[in-house]
Amino acid sequence: MNGVLCRVAASFNKCFQRTVFFTTAFVLFNTNISTRKLPLKQALDCDGGFVKAEEKITIQASIDVVWQTLTDIDSWPRWQNAVTKASLKGPLLPNATFMWTSGGMKISSKIHRLSAPVSIQWMGQTVGTKADHLWSLESTKTGTIVTTVESMEGWLVSLLELFNKNFLINSLRQTLTELKVESERRHAV
Repeated sequence: MNGVLCRVAASFNKCFQRTVFFTTAFVLFNTNISTRKLPLKQALDCDGGFVKAEEKITIQASIDVVWQTLTDIDSWPRWQNAVTKASLKGPLLPNATFMWTSGGMKISSKIHRLSAPVSIQWMGQTVGTKADHLWSLESTKTGTIVTTVESMEGWLVSLLELFNKNFLINSLRQTLTELKVESERRHAV
């Protein structure tokens, strides 16, 4: 009986190792993302994970246009290259859930905090990963400053960090750039 259990355990271990390898390879080669650890502003209150990053951008559009672009979750696939599906279940309120696919990974998220049009925070999870993502918007004379802070934890995050320390910061930069382009396009209309 021990021999059978050893063979089953060895088979499971090989299958698990292959799954980890191919998942990591898929994420690394099929998404345009990267991250380095950065200090978080305490005021943003985004706790958690093994990896944390913060980035900001100035967008030449009103805070209302940027807010609408960011929180129209169902439209994400139209302006975010990595997002292929997104669907909000019900109205945009705290505790609302949404499902989305980014970089081939299906993600289940729940809105934690919401204060229109200045901040939204959601928590999400997918295979081997849990994330906490906060967005803050500040109106200025020339547009809107958007700050995003994300923390992630899980075995897949640990593996990704081994291969690319910059996966999260690059992902934030990419999304902010795409948000800027789309918000400025909408503002011009």
